[in-house]
Amino acid sequence: MSGILDNRQRVMDTIVTLEGRRQIADGKLRVEYVSFTDAAVFYEIDAVSGSADATARIYFESSHLPQDQITFEADDSGKLKPFKNSSQFQILGGNIFVETSGSVGVSGSTTYTGKDYEYLTDNRFSSAAETILASSVDNFKKLQTLGTKDVLFLEEEQMKLSKANINFVINRSHQIEQEKSKVSLVSLPSIFYNNLFSRSKNFRYLPPINKINDKNVDKTNDNVIAANSIGNYTKFSEQETLTFDSLNKELKKIEDQGYKQVVRFDSTSLNNKLVSQVFEITKQDMLKLDVFEFGSFKHENKMKQVFFVGKVLTDDNQSDTFVRMYTLIFEQ
Repeated sequence: MSGILDNRQRVMDTIVTLEGRRQIADGKLRVEYVSFTDAAVFYEIDAVSGSADATARIYFESSHLPQDQITFEADDSGKLKPFKNSSQFQILGGNIFVETSGSVGVSGSTTYTGKDYEYLTDNRFSSAAETILASSVDNFKKLQTLGTKDVLFLEEEQMKLSKANINFVINRSHQIEQEKSKVSLVSLPSIFYNNLFSRSKNFRYLPPINKINDKNVDKTNDNVIAANSIGNYTKFSEQETLTFDSLNKELKKIEDQGYKQVVRFDSTSLNNKLVSQVFEITKQDMLKLDVFEFGSFKHENKMKQVFFVGKVLTDDNQSDTFVRMYTLIFEQ
């Protein structure tokens, strides 16, 4: 038997949700932000204090809810993991299915009812995919998180974009360069040789060196590494570090071919914090594309944050290769 020994202290009941447990099992749980909600709170008016004291009420324990899952998760191949939503559609491994009428069977003296599922394709798949993608925003709204309204944007609380849809058309006037129209996967550099990752610390040439007490020394500089190297370690990638200027020249060629699209955020918040997910949807499959940050740069008196969007594929040599599909640049 237990009880509250000090009724002057507040008790907060917390649990690790099913989504949290799944991420713990995958070794991917990272607590970065905390939000609070009053979705299950009952408010009662009090003439004196404004709100009645709630300490004498009966409280329900915390429980698992479908809206605990907001962001879509994918495996290494991009296949989406099961996502809880209030619609009739379910997703598993990038495929969308809907539960149909159950089947009845007999095993010995026991009668059981099974569930039948129909996998969707073509137009039904596209329609269901839009419903499932919208459920991510619906789950976030159902959380009813507490926040402070931006006093400078009271009239425009909804984010507005200058374009709702973007189409890239390939025809005679907008042709892809012949050498880039069809490329063998084996001929593409693996992730460790791809200069798109050359700015990432995880893919730099950083052999062990003797301890340097001076914090102002750039330990990634090749001359510093050579002067303080402990041993002779092979440098696998011989490609130079990709700079923003080099990338900008490459993107300028793509822009001249008519493959650049500009989207303006006509109405947004003061902090301008955005959360985005990128998907590839076919007639019978839905993949979550890989996005990684290239870096932030100041160019023409504007801050530009560059992201690469694409897929990680495995070639015939069993090497992981990143295939870039889009380059996203957010500037302010």
